[in-house]
Amino acid sequence: MVCRVESVNWLVDGQHRVYAIKKSGYAASTDELDCEVYEGLGMAEMARMFLGRNRSTPVSAFERFGVAVTAGYSAEVAIAAIVQAAGLKLGYPGTHGNVYSVGALRRVYDRDGAHILERVLHVLRDAYQSGSSAFGARFIDGVGLVLATYSRIDDKALVRGLASEPHGVHGLQRRAEDYRERLGRPVPQCIAASAVDIYNRRATKKRQLVKWWKAHPGGRLRRAPRYP
Repeated sequence: MVCRVESVNWLVDGQHRVYAIKKSGYAASTDELDCEVYEGLGMAEMARMFLGRNRSTPVSAFERFGVAVTAGYSAEVAIAAIVQAAGLKLGYPGTHGNVYSVGALRRVYDRDGAHILERVLHVLRDAYQSGSSAFGARFIDGVGLVLATYSRIDDKALVRGLASEPHGVHGLQRRAEDYRERLGRPVPQCIAASAVDIYNRRATKKRQLVKWWKAHPGGRLRRAPRYP
């Protein structure tokens, strides 16, 4: 599918097929291919058309998210703005400050709201110096559960606790894996339980939080009270 804008042809859909054709040696200047051509579409309209045409094709969640931002979808635009405001960017893992787990971003945004998602990104950024491995789906989801559950938690204290854990984010993951092996609970809840344990280890008794598994017996999610 091609969109022609001011005499320039933009390939909107079919990039993989064009690449395969070029690799086969077919796409010489004299060769012709049938295609759909649309006139005068804006970037947002092209993006929306791409999303509509690729509902059932194997386009990655990350790619779809980026196109949804271009298309002006409200939730994706809001999430992208939250990521940018935190001094981070949407990008593939391995690069400092990149956030790739768009599914977890959307899940926290829908479940807990924009403010919780903003706090999650700030906590992970500050605790782990913006390392891209800290923004994996399990960590975004797990810390989101903690911040949404314990309404009076001190974010700065949580940052200090997570930052003090040996081996950084991998230390948090090891704790969670231990819970997972012993209890068989979902990974994000195991991350949340581990983060609460780490928080309580440094807090005074008055400021300690109810342990995660006591707040969520059987894995059911509900708001957890604080000790008085």
